[in-house]
Amino acid sequence: MNNDRIPRILSRLEKGLLTDSAHLKQLDQGFAVTLRGARNLGLEQKFSQEWDTSWNEQWSIVEALLVSIRGLLNTMDVAIESSDDGSRIE
Repeated sequence: MNNDRIPRILSRLEKGLLTDSAHLKQLDQGFAVTLRGARNLGLEQKFSQEWDTSWNEQWSIVEALLVSIRGLLNTMDVAIESSDDGSRIE
């Protein structure tokens, strides 16, 4: 591979990762709203306590996964910021 192309490829990769991160953060906000609504479904529909407990356990798993994804996004953002030396090629 031509060494002159490496910075351009890395810059495009970084830009793509930042774009993906921003998009995932927007989705995360929507997921949080959906999660709050979903947790209350059992109470709103007056389902049995057993069903409501099981339902909330499932949503707790989803919430833990979202927290994990949020942490990975933050880690990626910090890694990109710390490697930015101001010499991006657009």
